[in-house]
Parts: sequence; structure tokens; C-alpha cells
Amino acid sequence: GSDDYNTPFVAWQEIMAFVPKDTEVHMPFFNDGLAGEYLQELGVNYKHEKKDFFDYQLKNKNGSPMLIIDNPPFTIKEAIIDKLYNRKGQSFILLLPIDTLGRVYMKKYQKNFQLVIPHGTYGFYSSNGHKASPQKCVWFCWRMAPILKTSEKIIRLDKTIEDKFYDAVEEQKKPKKKREIFYNAVEEQKKPKKKREIYYDCN
Repeated sequence: GSDDYNTPFVAWQEIMAFVPKDTEVHMPFFNDGLAGEYLQELGVNYKHEKKDFFDYQLKNKNGSPMLIIDNPPFTIKEAIIDKLYNRKGQSFILLLPIDTLGRVYMKKYQKNFQLVIPHGTYGFYSSNGHKASPQKCVWFCWRMAPILKTSEKIIRLDKTIEDKFYDAVEEQKKPKKKREIFYNAVEEQKKPKKKREIYYDCN
């Protein structure tokens, strides 16, 4: 489906740089599980299970909601934001298209809201290696000021992380290249016979 795309390694690398190593992170949107492998490599203490997001909630040992950081299904992002925003004590970060800011429903979710804007554009790939249409995505953050260590509404990331060229597409099979076929109407039709030139000379 249109929602089943993996977030590249560099995206996790950038946002997890803010999160203390001892913080347990819940990633409720499983897809094919590749994101969990990325967080494992980054040394993040995480929970990543194939369950329905709307049916359960994970909590810390003290009973507070576990921090959620994930790339949710874009087609149901409003319902996801609403559920998390109205959950008492829930801090969360969602990777969403930047045009989400212009949605009318976002007016309801402005309290304790911040944006983390990457330096560039992330590349998303499906499990079978198909690349998504390019779109600028940013990290939408709620109740995250203590972890981000700033109350600034907009946080812009510099290009400080070395590019590892470690992307979802390298971990998966690439789709077969489609054979390019060129059609030319003039090649498909018979060319008209060349008219014989006739010269008249009164002499």
C-alpha cells in the first residue's frame, strides 16, 4: 500500500541523536521491521512489535507512557496524532510531510508543539525496493522540550552526520528495471512513395 515505506537510516540517526541512551523508545508502526534493525545498530533501547497501534499502549516502569518516535502511515496521520495528543503524559515524535502543517486539523494540536527540520530530503523505499515520490518530511514533536533541550518551536538540523550511504534500498531487492520501448508513428506506418519528378522542356 501507499503507507508501506521504510524510513532511511540517516533519518533515525539524526532524530535519535537527541534521545538519551537509557530512554526506552516505542515504535508502534512495524511495516517490515527494518526500522527496528536500524535502531538496534544505533544502540537505542526500543520496542517494535507487529500490533495494531490503536489497540494497545506501552508504559515505562513508573507507569508513564513510553516515548513514541516513528514514521506513521500518512493516510491516517490525523487519527494517530489525535490519539497520541489526547493521551495523558504522552510525549511523541512523528515523521510527517511538511505540508501537514497546513491542515486545518493541526490547529487543535499546537500546545507543546515543535518541529525538527532535517537539512535535506529523506528517501523512502517500499519493502520491494520501489522509491516513493519525493516529498519534504520533518519531525513533528509534542511534549518533547525536555529531551530536545530547547523550547524553540523550530529546530533546524545542520548537515553534521556523515552520510553512510546506508539506506533501505540497499537492504532490499531492487525492482527490475523496466524495458524502455520507444514508439515512433513514422516507423510504424508505411512511408509514402516518393513522387517521380517530371521535367518538361518546350525545346
